[in-house]
Amino acid sequence: NMPAAPEEGAMDEADFLLACAERGDVQLLLDVNNVYVNSKNHGFDARAFVDRIPLDRVRYLHLAGHTRRPDGVIIDTHIGPIIDEVWALYRHVLARAGRLVPTLIEWDQDIPPLDGLLDEVDRARAVAAEVLGDAARHEERDA
Repeated sequence: NMPAAPEEGAMDEADFLLACAERGDVQLLLDVNNVYVNSKNHGFDARAFVDRIPLDRVRYLHLAGHTRRPDGVIIDTHIGPIIDEVWALYRHVLARAGRLVPTLIEWDQDIPPLDGLLDEVDRARAVAAEVLGDAARHEERDA
């Protein structure tokens, strides 16, 4: 994901990703937290953005916490727990993909005790099971 909005008149991020994926015949990593952060900072609908991404090409997802500055700008810092809005967007991504997508929880600073990290992992598994049902459990076990 691009860290900032493109300049006026330029191709937007979703179109850029789609063009790169198609022309380069490549797979994608989708940073769900980054989509959320950019949507808030640049005023677009995160779900609509996800709906435009070729999810059949997405092979890997990232989830993370972020930091809100006093001026309201959100920075994708990978600090802190994942907020409910990002979990909701993750749920939407999995539902649209229709399959379990390998997911990494990024936490780069102020790392909590292991139990705190494992709580996030458990929540990711629970969301996948809720959205995908038995398919999520079977794919996870077979991986």
